[in-house]
Amino acid sequence: MYTACIETALHDQRSGKPHRHFVSRISTVLMLTVTLATSHVSSAQSSATLLQITSPADQSRVAPVQTLSVTVTSSADTTVTQVAVVGEDPIGLSNLATSVPAQFSLAIPGAIACGPHMLTAMGATASGQSVQSATILIDVERPDMPVKLSALMEQIFFEAVGEQSPVIVLGTFSDGKVFDLTNSSNLAYSSNNPSVASVEANGVVTFHSPGSGLITATYRKDGQNIQLNVPVSSEYWSWVPLNVPPGKTRSTTPAQQTSRERPTAGKAAVIVECRSVRPGMSKGELSSLFAAKVSIPSDQFHKNTWRLEGQEMDCVVDFDANGKVLRSRFVAAEPD
Repeated sequence: MYTACIETALHDQRSGKPHRHFVSRISTVLMLTVTLATSHVSSAQSSATLLQITSPADQSRVAPVQTLSVTVTSSADTTVTQVAVVGEDPIGLSNLATSVPAQFSLAIPGAIACGPHMLTAMGATASGQSVQSATILIDVERPDMPVKLSALMEQIFFEAVGEQSPVIVLGTFSDGKVFDLTNSSNLAYSSNNPSVASVEANGVVTFHSPGSGLITATYRKDGQNIQLNVPVSSEYWSWVPLNVPPGKTRSTTPAQQTSRERPTAGKAAVIVECRSVRPGMSKGELSSLFAAKVSIPSDQFHKNTWRLEGQEMDCVVDFDANGKVLRSRFVAAEPD
């Protein structure tokens, strides 16, 4: 199947079919050989590894929107008649060369997650044998520091020991662009309470026992650092701040800012959507957020409190006089 995918992809290139077909098929190959991602150094021992990426070096750092020059040679006295470089999505495919050594230019997309990305040279010999190189990794990183870190989920909630959830870290830079930094080599994770929740180097959090804690993501570069704390808990906490009367103040700690209703376990989609509610969202934005999950009656739009029904729990959202979200909270679903 591996050889068939390579040959079909190369045929698409020769016949002028769009690159996306080639990338799709090569991506399938890379998925089938996922060990390349974790043991790419030893992959030279695999069969038909007759190509070699001599430049850039493994683990070279590049920036988004940079044009990367890639040089491919043959590691054996074999005539290679087709060769291309395949980059992990969204880098994609280079042009097709008909001999080696060959040089390729790969444009690193501006919209790309920071961190390691695979590059592999793949091709065919004059006799039709499929050949490839050892996979190398390039480290895509912004050259500057982010001005702000945020998490896709501002809090993580667990219900059962052994559950896992990733921390998805986003970085906003001075030019206003936002990048996924979850797997950035500049980012490190730690837990202040590993007996409750531990975190792996890739940001995956594992729940061990009831309680709460903080997962800290620290981005370091050139002697500077910026941190993000993500609360973890074995209870549901609606993160949206409660409405505070004019002239009053409230502590900014998550526990004091939030409603603490403990719902029963319910429909996951409702939980996820309710956690995505943001203060200041309009009723139209909220309707769009829940559109694929919950049917919102038209007569509910004039109300200042919405109850979005779930299977075993509901999401209740309160609005101000201007129709903007004040807070959200989980409540047990009403019996049918």
